[in-house]
Amino acid sequence: MTTELFDNLLQLLVTMAGCACSGFFYQKNRHQMYFLLTCFYGCYSLGLFYWTVYLLLFENMPQLFYVTEIAWLSALVFLGLMQYTSSSQEERDLWHSTMWIVPLLAAGAIAMYWNYGGGLFTAFHFALGAMLAWRSIQSLRYFVTNRKSGSRWRWFSLAVLIFVIGEAGLWISSLFWMGDSWRNPYFWFDSLLTAVLVTLLPVIKKAVEP
Repeated sequence: MTTELFDNLLQLLVTMAGCACSGFFYQKNRHQMYFLLTCFYGCYSLGLFYWTVYLLLFENMPQLFYVTEIAWLSALVFLGLMQYTSSSQEERDLWHSTMWIVPLLAAGAIAMYWNYGGGLFTAFHFALGAMLAWRSIQSLRYFVTNRKSGSRWRWFSLAVLIFVIGEAGLWISSLFWMGDSWRNPYFWFDSLLTAVLVTLLPVIKKAVEP
């Protein structure tokens, strides 16, 4: 079994299990965050399922993967909805000049990827990731300056920020493919994503049921 196939199967297993478990918790107490998390895991696993099946059948990455892209973009939208649902208006209004680093880095990443043949879906992906990172940094700064009960969501904000960093590293490292082995940084970033996907449910559960 190739390294990429093993990596994708593991991540698919994690997201499918996360979808089932968060759906179970939603049925148990009907908290909106569990519903959104179920949708996030579900969309992410659908994209992974298509990608993994293609690898199994053709032993190569799909050249046209709009099914996967739409599913992953949908997952990011649900993650953004989770950020909005868990935050207060005061938190969303917080502003600091250091937050400008997020759109600047995102613009640089989009320009780099576009130069290597990236398309519109890639630009949308980086733009949504930048929005998630912006909100995460905003939330973390709010929790540092305002030690209130809402700070129980700080670990969720940190997890989302790490998730975005992992995805950006994954996309950029894919431009400089270094072979199908664990020496390839691509798999380091994907392993980081898998770890964050594992922690999302416990982090949400701790925040919802403190």
